[in-house]
Amino acid sequence: MKNNLPKKLTTLTSIFCGIAFNASLLFAETTPSSQDLVSENQPTEVKSGDRFVSQGKAVHLTAVDYTVSTIKDWKVAVGNNSLMMTEVLAQDLDQSKTVYDKPVYRKNVQFLVYNKSLSFDQKRFDEISSYLTKRIGENPNFSGFQIDEQKLIDLHGKQDAYLIYTSMQYKDMKMRQMHILMAGENQQVLSSYTDLADTFEKDQLSMELAWNAMTAYPLEGTPVYRYQTLANYTPIAATLLMALIVLVVIKRIREKNVLTNASKEMHSTFADDSNIEDLERNWELAKTKVSNSVQKPISTTSPVFTTNF
Repeated sequence: MKNNLPKKLTTLTSIFCGIAFNASLLFAETTPSSQDLVSENQPTEVKSGDRFVSQGKAVHLTAVDYTVSTIKDWKVAVGNNSLMMTEVLAQDLDQSKTVYDKPVYRKNVQFLVYNKSLSFDQKRFDEISSYLTKRIGENPNFSGFQIDEQKLIDLHGKQDAYLIYTSMQYKDMKMRQMHILMAGENQQVLSSYTDLADTFEKDQLSMELAWNAMTAYPLEGTPVYRYQTLANYTPIAATLLMALIVLVVIKRIREKNVLTNASKEMHSTFADDSNIEDLERNWELAKTKVSNSVQKPISTTSPVFTTNF
């Protein structure tokens, strides 16, 4: 559809969460349609490069084998492992409805699919937080990026998901985001909903549409937890530890026996002080015998004789 908007309108394009982030800043009124519904129909196959206006049908990303529930009348852009839906405003359909009393931002929902097995634990949550901080917080078009809240949630009673709320500012506009990380056995999906801070919570209809689209298709299988990998080796580690303990105990017992035998031998030799006294007495006796057997030198002026003392 050809867009005949006035030249005064400004178009904003930026990179968001590793996905092309397209939005238009318009001075116009927003008139959300109450007929916007998330479709649960049989998904339509789509591939990278496809662009279309959603008819309210779910689509299947062939490249990564993941299904996304689209919002009716929103523009859809498909990437290699991503999909973005952008709100279509009233003035996009009818120029006569364009007014210039306040800034209006096109809401968008984005999906980024990790088509491989990844852990789902605190370390992974920290990685996602770092990713968002780097991709958004370091983008020169934005400032004041911060993580407002993050928590683990129960998704439809089927599996856990990680919910993150962030905020930032683009020029004089304050913006907010909702991110959801879902995990399965062989996939993870990070989805994001972005809106102006003023309407982020007030526009309940758009929030509900975004939430339903982001959580419509939980992933299959149980996600990998790092501690589960460690738990698999626990029995082996315990066995090796016990064997090590036994070897140490045996070594200590042997060392103790050696010391005990040596102590007994020393004790038998030096049992008490009387043994020491006997040794000293024997030494004195031996010295006396030696002394008595020594002869004095012969004197030239005296007769030669020997005597015992």
